[in-house]
Amino acid sequence: MKKNLFAICLTAILVFISQPLSADFTYWTYGNNPGNCFEGVYYSSGNFITAGTYTGLSKDFSYFKLNSSGQIITNQFYGENTLYEVCNFFTKEYNSNTYILGGVASSFLNNKSIYVVRIDSDGNLICENYITDNDPGDDEEPGAEYSEPGNDEDGYCLLIGTRTFGMAKNIFIYTLNSDLSERMYTLIPSDENQEAFGIEKIMNNTLENNRYIIVGSSDGKQYIMVFNYCEEENFEVETDVVLFDGCLNQIIESQEGKSEYFYSCGYSESGGRKKMFLVKFQIDQYNNIDTLWSRTIEQDTLYNVVANDLFQYNNSCVYTGGVKKRISDGVEFPYFFYFDRFGNNPQEYFYPGLPNTGLKGLFSNTLIYFCGYSGNSALFARQYPITIPDNIENAENNIVIMGEKSNSAFECCISSGFITLNDGSASVHFSLSYGSSCILDIFNITGSRVKTIHAGQLSVGDNSISFTTKDLPKGIYFARISTANASRTLKFVLTQ
Repeated sequence: MKKNLFAICLTAILVFISQPLSADFTYWTYGNNPGNCFEGVYYSSGNFITAGTYTGLSKDFSYFKLNSSGQIITNQFYGENTLYEVCNFFTKEYNSNTYILGGVASSFLNNKSIYVVRIDSDGNLICENYITDNDPGDDEEPGAEYSEPGNDEDGYCLLIGTRTFGMAKNIFIYTLNSDLSERMYTLIPSDENQEAFGIEKIMNNTLENNRYIIVGSSDGKQYIMVFNYCEEENFEVETDVVLFDGCLNQIIESQEGKSEYFYSCGYSESGGRKKMFLVKFQIDQYNNIDTLWSRTIEQDTLYNVVANDLFQYNNSCVYTGGVKKRISDGVEFPYFFYFDRFGNNPQEYFYPGLPNTGLKGLFSNTLIYFCGYSGNSALFARQYPITIPDNIENAENNIVIMGEKSNSAFECCISSGFITLNDGSASVHFSLSYGSSCILDIFNITGSRVKTIHAGQLSVGDNSISFTTKDLPKGIYFARISTANASRTLKFVLTQ
């Protein structure tokens, strides 16, 4: 709910400070209290929408409408004085005229709940809801650690996150009506610790049901899950895949006219160091997940680098950005990279003149706009200009990935994957764009590896690997084909 006197007092002290770091870059900061942060930025009718946490007498959900010069047009606050702590805030565009804000809220008694509001483009409150814990489990302080909505044309949204039970973590899904009232709650049990950080709807209409993708982590590895939403049958996980050590933080649908293409960003982890990670993958009509390419930036040996958001510009360039934390002293700096849609020709924008600053949200319309935090202040920034190659699809590939120069825009793609079943045996058929070392693993329905069928070099082109199924009981299985930078998961069912 919008505050009265409290909001007026905060509005009076919400001065913004313009800081031109260079001729091409300007940033603005708002407020000066610990915890201030903008989490997402959107463009609406010539202005910018950003929202996050603003700290005054308590931590509050905030909404700001800014012009391109960082001047405040409108700002609103929500949550009354009941929110003692706000963490893991999200902001999401619900449609062209309304937005959803929310996060995890704690009262003075440390009772946790999800607080979510729907507002119009002027920040006026349409509806709100405190979602209390439906399934407390064994944890004394259960609740959503992170929440983010996915939009739906039918007027409901999905709220995903992570619920903690003792030492175990599981993904939850709330279905909310357009007025944010609860429609359905689902907990997805797993033997592994799984966390959800991003959600996107698959717009491919070849199937009648609604399909969604969740990205996050599973036992410390990057995780992608595809599931169907059907109110009569609840949620059904169709397929999932685990990539490298690390986590995926955000996902977007490609703008290339192919609705089954997606980008996701986060970080990979090796040797105790985090590295910016970007992956492009495809979901076919049978829910198979095919990794087209992935990129890990390796040159920042002095920093832990995490990507928090991404944006595709003009059907070609993909921007991803986040935080570079200096290993020696823990000081944070913002950055963003852009790549062409084949993952090549990277260019980094790094801001060492902004210590204790992080990028949380990203948007581009030729210029780059991003939001986040700087010290104790919320941050809104503009980068100008951005130079994009004239023929970016055919530009020379010059990126060094994982210490080796890339030889192809797509690296080693895995395609044409399918499985044939015979009496007591099965054959996995697929094609490689280059000769590569390859691993073929079989997993059961719980995600446990049953056996490794192949580990070694395979040639370019069509490949077929056969194995016996006589030692496997009836049930659902997954075959995962993995190379150094791509993977594909195929589902099969044994009935005898």
